[in-house]
Amino acid sequence: MKSINLMQKLTPGFDLLFRGASYASAQSRLAGLWNQMGQAVVSWLTYESELRVWQEPDADGNDLWHAYDPVGDRAFYTDSEEEMRQWIEQRHYVTPAGWSPLSAR
Repeated sequence: MKSINLMQKLTPGFDLLFRGASYASAQSRLAGLWNQMGQAVVSWLTYESELRVWQEPDADGNDLWHAYDPVGDRAFYTDSEEEMRQWIEQRHYVTPAGWSPLSAR
């Protein structure tokens, strides 16, 4: 089977795309472009839809509970763990606007 050097085949294209840039610079730019595209694909494929909950101190040092629901794009914070639990439980019974069980099929 004949071996093909892909970079030799692409060199004329690099010259057109990156006129005035060195070959190494063109390779670097193309690698950066591929890297950005790869990151966008990974981000799209691994979109977090899980509820995130964390605890963080406020300016006075008191612990606050924070939550973010990326599906409904809703955020909530409170100083009460019980209120946070209620908000989380309530989240499971509220459907996003425009959603219905019949349209989910």
